[in-house]
Amino acid sequence: MEVAVKHIWVDCVSGGDWLLNLRRISCDVQVQEVAELLLCLDQKAPDPCSEDSMVWGENMVENYRVKQGYEWWKRDSPGLTSMMSKNLKIWQWKIPLKVKIFLWLVFQQRILTKSYRAKWRPHMDTTCEFCAVDTETVEHMFCSCPAVMQLWNLISVATSSRIRIQNMEDLWTHMVVAPNLGDEAVQVRVASIITPAAVWAIWLTRNGVVFRNQRFYIENLWEMTVGLIRDWGGSLTGARSVNVYRGKIFIT
Repeated sequence: MEVAVKHIWVDCVSGGDWLLNLRRISCDVQVQEVAELLLCLDQKAPDPCSEDSMVWGENMVENYRVKQGYEWWKRDSPGLTSMMSKNLKIWQWKIPLKVKIFLWLVFQQRILTKSYRAKWRPHMDTTCEFCAVDTETVEHMFCSCPAVMQLWNLISVATSSRIRIQNMEDLWTHMVVAPNLGDEAVQVRVASIITPAAVWAIWLTRNGVVFRNQRFYIENLWEMTVGLIRDWGGSLTGARSVNVYRGKIFIT
């Protein structure tokens, strides 16, 4: 049955009241929900003589706007702002689109690690292919695996920066705060792709070990990381090139 506002609003001397006759309330949760609804309705005084209409938000505008919807969503969801901020930053990086998508999945904990696949195959081996000791999770593979920590140490030396990655928050910090290659604009741009290149190289190397029976060598992982930095940095440096000399990354 369709009911208009005028059918559940009663005018009286005190200004009017809502007429809500509920047939049945089955649990305490519903009692609480009804109490919250009544509290909200007490703050609204409709005009029984006007037609019903749908409006949105504090501004009481008739047209819904996606941007405004996102603003309400962020305001009412305390943990959402940080997550959306990360997502926006990822899409702004000057790296291939497929790598942006991959990094988004990494920070959503949605890439197909062994521990993730074990949800559907409970009896599968979830041991890390690099260290052969701990469970292969997103955080372990990119942050705390002893084999991968060697790569972060090499990058620390190559950029004369202190890179210490033990968890996903550390990884995100080094994604945003790039290693120091210098103050020139081109040096800053290239530095911003170093950590994404390392994460992508780790994933490609891991897949080579898992699916093509390749052996893991830290030297190969380092060379792949440097190769990605050179390839991606080519569009950022103009006529200049990215080089490695005695373990240091230079732009010449």
